[in-house]
Amino acid sequence: MGDVLTLDDMPKVMRRIALGYKDAVIRAAQITLEKDGLRLINRSIHRTKPMPIDTGDYLASWRVARLADGAMLYSESSPRVKAGVIEYGRRPGVGIPILPLMEWVRRKLGVTDYKQQRSIAFAISMKAKRQGRAGLYPLAAIRRDLRDAFEKRIKVELVKAHRKATRWG
Repeated sequence: MGDVLTLDDMPKVMRRIALGYKDAVIRAAQITLEKDGLRLINRSIHRTKPMPIDTGDYLASWRVARLADGAMLYSESSPRVKAGVIEYGRRPGVGIPILPLMEWVRRKLGVTDYKQQRSIAFAISMKAKRQGRAGLYPLAAIRRDLRDAFEKRIKVELVKAHRKATRWG
């Protein structure tokens, strides 16, 4: 997943101005991820209709950390392999564990009978084993939207910083 969005992704004029106002850029990065990052990931995942996949705990695992030089969006997904399967998919030859699938069948499909849950979960697992599953690529899908949100926030923060720097005492 290690995708990084930096000033190099911004227009040249903005990069030149932003270099003079580093604190404004850091604030813009932090605010962008806190206000837009989680919302964009949620929207990206719900945009697709793949083979059954349980994204609830994956969506709930996302966090934003403020750093000295910006911010970081990361997942505390458990198990961590789930985040990789959601992002990149799964190749054929590997089934999905039955018990988590049974829970998904109960919760999402409303099937309460144990034998039916197991039967449906087994069928889904076997289909995944035969065909694999395409990745959802939620992080790749939000890259442009996140860059656009970052660009807007940088403009706002740069205007604030410039006004503060040029204010007459």
